Amino acid sequence: MLYYKRATQNIPIDTYMKKILFSIIVVVLATLSLFSVTAFAESDSLVYAPVTFESAIQFTATPQKDGSVEMKWSRYNHTEDFSYYKLVRSQDNSDPVYPEDGHIFFDSNLDTLTYTDTDSPVGTSFYRICQIAQPKRYCSQKVWMITKDATIDTPEALLTKNTQEDTIPGFTDVPQSHWAAACISRLAKNDIIQSGGVAFRPADPVNRAEFLKFVMKAYYPEDTVAGESGCFNDVSSGQWFSPFVCAAKEKDIVSGYFGNLYRPANRITRAEGVAIVVKALRLPVVNGPPIDFTDVIAPWQKSFVYAAVKENVVEGYDETRFGPNDAMSRQQAAKIICNALDNRPKPLEQIQDYSIISNPLR
Repeated sequence: MLYYKRATQNIPIDTYMKKILFSIIVVVLATLSLFSVTAFAESDSLVYAPVTFESAIQFTATPQKDGSVEMKWSRYNHTEDFSYYKLVRSQDNSDPVYPEDGHIFFDSNLDTLTYTDTDSPVGTSFYRICQIAQPKRYCSQKVWMITKDATIDTPEALLTKNTQEDTIPGFTDVPQSHWAAACISRLAKNDIIQSGGVAFRPADPVNRAEFLKFVMKAYYPEDTVAGESGCFNDVSSGQWFSPFVCAAKEKDIVSGYFGNLYRPANRITRAEGVAIVVKALRLPVVNGPPIDFTDVIAPWQKSFVYAAVKENVVEGYDETRFGPNDAMSRQQAAKIICNALDNRPKPLEQIQDYSIISNPLR
């Protein structure tokens, strides 16, 4: 066997090499450990974009008899890759957000939409749900204030209460302070949307049939009283939306998909809904105009969004983001109809040629 001579002892070469290899492994592991700690520290102190507060995020906090607080929220619905739901609770800040006020619960499962806070402290707590798509932060506009009292002698006497606001007349789930409350009330009074002790579900997505009904009742009510049916293969006689869809097709507001289908139950996107309003109002459009929204890319989206913004029918989330492919909520649909009625009470007389737009809305 070969030997390596060092000082006064002879060490076999294979033994010596093993020692060198072991030392290298120790150094590498120590380096990786240091890197992991540093990376974790960096991830824990990420710089986030400014918070976007959204009324479209439906969030409720309900106190339970056992002193816990049960919370529910709507599903994340943006184009950025989803990271976490972060549930924020603060006893000091009435307007808490993540990460400034920490979090009591997080989950990376997109379908986790409930959580029960079994450690709700005595006193007043403020709750908010934030949906993180790093570095984006979408937080609910709604903050729930829960006040919890307990007697020392009888824990069973634990009392909880919340600050649920009064709702607008005709609806069970639209608070008077809701940003679209006045608009929803107005549409209900004009028989554009149904009311009378019902739930409006403002944050729920609106489908193609529902949105078209809003538009047609706002602008063409006389054409939908006894409208025809069977204009599409999936729109048959007796369905509640048949008169509205068929009247819209007759007026070239919608044309349907391949196979003579309308797909009434499909969720409608913000860009699609805006296009229907533009066509219903017969607003002029240009092909692919310049637009400030960086997420409006398709030429047909640019044309219809540009026309609607120009007429003050719709606004973006901010100066550069419109969310054209986001599902439109019922509260957003109501607001768009109100904006349209404010700025264009009646459709223009002149019929517009929308065939100039590549890939026009169906």
